[in-house]
Amino acid sequence: MGYINSLTGLRGLAAFMVFISHCANQGMVPDVFGNGLGQIGVMLFFILSGFLMAHLYLDREASLTNIKHYLVARVGRIFPLYYLLILCSVFISTCVYAEFHYHITEPKIVVRALLFIDAPFEFWTIPVEVQFYCVFVVFWLLHQRGAGPVVLTLFALLTIVPSIFLYPKLGHVPALFSSYSVPFFIGIITAMNYSRLTRSPLLARWVGYLAIPAFIALFLNFPAIRAERGWVLDDHFFIRTWADPLNWIIVYGVFFCAMFNPRSLGFLNARAIVFLGEISFGFYLIHYPVLKIIKQLAVPVFLQFVVSLVVTTVAAWMLYRFFEKPANTLVRAKLQ
Repeated sequence: MGYINSLTGLRGLAAFMVFISHCANQGMVPDVFGNGLGQIGVMLFFILSGFLMAHLYLDREASLTNIKHYLVARVGRIFPLYYLLILCSVFISTCVYAEFHYHITEPKIVVRALLFIDAPFEFWTIPVEVQFYCVFVVFWLLHQRGAGPVVLTLFALLTIVPSIFLYPKLGHVPALFSSYSVPFFIGIITAMNYSRLTRSPLLARWVGYLAIPAFIALFLNFPAIRAERGWVLDDHFFIRTWADPLNWIIVYGVFFCAMFNPRSLGFLNARAIVFLGEISFGFYLIHYPVLKIIKQLAVPVFLQFVVSLVVTTVAAWMLYRFFEKPANTLVRAKLQ
């Protein structure tokens, strides 16, 4: 199974959703884009991650060599930039600018972040992602040893248990893989059925009809509007975003349609949005500090959004071109 260009574009769209949501939180765009829209983008990120891992690896033998190559690839992709930004944030917060958005100074928080236990601010998604990579190895081994749907489903359900026990003790939903495992497994299950689904002419025809309505629904389902009107399950932020079935129906519908790469979604293959998907890791991690800096500068309000987008994109591209790719290549060369 090859590269699916439209899903890279979808990743770029997800990154933009997080970006515009935080722009709304900073008063750069209307409030309607904030208050939870970024969580919808993260849902897409997690589904895409689960799909991609299964799409690339589940059909391969779960040998020690292949598992090693998988882990090295994940380390090269995530660790260098994540560690760089965590350590830079500690230095800036401690020695340069105490009001820096990523204010990280406590040794305990630094250690937990570096060990991928949990992390503060927008970094929180990265330990969740890395924990998934470890869990995926177990799923891969079970699948290769012939585990049936019942066993694999039971395994997926068991990953939720730690958060169920931790929630009463902590008083909040912990930022662990167990709290967010559902979208990853949705992606995995879809990848396991990818060939059968995409070979169906009838399904492809329906996707062609439903793709645009699905994307329209994605951008009409503003969490801010629903919260204001009371069209939510609960005022608890996690429940009204991550536990809302309507959010999941729309998000998965968008992902499912994009997976078919229909003509009606040709914009996902546009160079600009695919480019944003390619640099989305750095774009996601650095965008909020950029927003905060632009907000404090003497930039006219009507230009703050555009300037922030341009600066974040350029900075993310530079990180991708001059750090992420070389570091990834170096890690793979040293560890494989």
